[in-house]
Amino acid sequence: DRRVERLVLALHRRIVRFRRAIRTLARLLRAETLKISQLDYIQAARAFGLGPFKIMKRHILPNVIHIILIVAVLDFSGIVLYEAVLSYVGVGVDPTTHSFGSMINAGRLELSRTPVVWWNLCAAFTFMLTLVLSANLFASAVREAFDPRLVLKIGRKE
Repeated sequence: DRRVERLVLALHRRIVRFRRAIRTLARLLRAETLKISQLDYIQAARAFGLGPFKIMKRHILPNVIHIILIVAVLDFSGIVLYEAVLSYVGVGVDPTTHSFGSMINAGRLELSRTPVVWWNLCAAFTFMLTLVLSANLFASAVREAFDPRLVLKIGRKE
């Protein structure tokens, strides 16, 4: 059946994308953890006899949690844009399902029939832009709130 083939292909794409995203996140986290583990306060915690799990919980995890949140939000923005492009082309979600790509495609068809009716296309683009921009601004705010190094840079007077 054609629908089953499309479903299997879409599932395979999602699995490949998920594995690629996990690899990228793992590389970022490993590099940051290795960098943090060589800092003086981690060496001092080891010298005071703190165990590896206590060091991980109190010192390393707060310094890398912002990376996880930022990567998740930026991946969300990318997924919204991928979905819009795929649905616009016609290989995305079911055409009866409302999505940004199908709204843009419907607005384009309406605009080609009646050039005066432009707001459907403009509304779809505006909502998609607002969603992606707000997700990126949220990622920036999360970075500013949770990145301890940023607090040190802002607090220091140069």
